[in-house]
Amino acid sequence: MLLVPSGDAAPQGFSRNDPIVLTGDTLEELRAFHALAYSSLGQQMPPCVHDGDLERMIAAGLFSHKYGMYSFRDFALRTIRDMGPKFAWDLLRMQTVHKLLRLTWLCGPERYNDPVTDEFAIRGFARTSWLARLPKHPSAKNFSAKLASAEQYDCRPLLGALYHLYLCHITASAPGSGSPPAPSATVFPDAGLAARHRTNLLAGYWSLTQCWSRFAQHVPKIVRLKACSRATHDPVCIDAWALAWAKAAAHADVRALQPVDVLRRLAAFRTVLGRLCGSRCMAAMLEDADPVAKYRRQLEDTLADHFLGPLVLPPADADTSSSLDLPPW
Repeated sequence: MLLVPSGDAAPQGFSRNDPIVLTGDTLEELRAFHALAYSSLGQQMPPCVHDGDLERMIAAGLFSHKYGMYSFRDFALRTIRDMGPKFAWDLLRMQTVHKLLRLTWLCGPERYNDPVTDEFAIRGFARTSWLARLPKHPSAKNFSAKLASAEQYDCRPLLGALYHLYLCHITASAPGSGSPPAPSATVFPDAGLAARHRTNLLAGYWSLTQCWSRFAQHVPKIVRLKACSRATHDPVCIDAWALAWAKAAAHADVRALQPVDVLRRLAAFRTVLGRLCGSRCMAAMLEDADPVAKYRRQLEDTLADHFLGPLVLPPADADTSSSLDLPPW
């Protein structure tokens, strides 16, 4: 079952006096694997409800992967996935989060969309745990260390969230003094950041501001309800929808948020737009199609693209859409 070192010495494992030596493994990891192996035979596992249970499951998965026992590894991943929202991910220790990311990273990017183990969902759990521990005012040193870890595990959703969080922090406006600002140059903050991190932050700043500008200017089409006559819909509903869209984009609650904080702007925009919708067609548009909520979900899924550039997919799997394109209407 395990790889035994070869050589001139007597084979290991034939007696208690000459056991098999597992280099780089701990007794806890071996015990976790034994518990996983025997439980997987019956296809059942005690529910993981504590940090210790999750750590043992991750240790068993790492041990299984190291020795090529991928069926046991996948069983560990399925167990972790099934924990889902029942586990307090925001209370997880950072050391455990790193191990969880490493386990999914070892599986390779081709497994992230596997419907059986669903490593992408597991990475979402790790991302939730990671972001819950970030300070509200991260320093450049702290930010660089977190980015380096996320880059090590090739976790684009986490990288996008980290870049966006730090960008919103460094672009927050300082309290005004009441006098006009001096026409002096603005130096990029935190010069101690790595050059690639500064470049990615600048790219994200430009891309996200353009993203919001395009969203605010492109009004989605409104669908006419059967109960609404064309004579009423064309002159009233369409014009009212376009006017409400423009008013929501220019509303003080929306403009008070930073241009790069598009996610919060979209949430505020959606709230204001709901208050301004008066006709049945407009209300039905937000209830059924809800283009604002759809656009926000798409932005959350592709947030890393604004800082790192869109993923380059093989021609057969390439998608013609991009996070930098116009809104999908």
